[in-house]
Amino acid sequence: MFALTQNKPALLIVDDDEDQLALLRMAAEKCGAFCKVSVAEDGLCALEDVFALIDNLPAATRIIVLADLKMPRMTGTELARRLKPTCDALPISLIGMSSSGYGPDIQAALAAGCVAFVEKPSGYLELKMLMTSLPKMFTEPEPAVAPDFTVNATVHPW
Repeated sequence: MFALTQNKPALLIVDDDEDQLALLRMAAEKCGAFCKVSVAEDGLCALEDVFALIDNLPAATRIIVLADLKMPRMTGTELARRLKPTCDALPISLIGMSSSGYGPDIQAALAAGCVAFVEKPSGYLELKMLMTSLPKMFTEPEPAVAPDFTVNATVHPW
């Protein structure tokens, strides 16, 4: 069973770049904003991990999935498409992530079920700000809007 802190979401980071994955995980764990931080190296592994989190966390715990859009085996967009029915029924939010702000990729991810898109942070301070802001995107009363450092952040209108 996971050690939980009330009202903190769990975070699943999905990226095929091992170095990026390690940096994202380190920043997420150090910021203290999540009750659980998990990682997966591709969308197929992430599917299993999401359902393991659902099985092991209290029902009201939000799960934030931060997924790279460009990965082998299963892209972040395909992951969003497959998880969308689950996300509609449970407190799960998918956020697409890429080092490229290529419009058609972003739109495809949003259409597939991502609620937002962020560009991968280029420095540690941006990374730290991203990890601190993710839980706030889903706890504040207004629609989620990513902070200024994620200039291309887009929130799905649903």
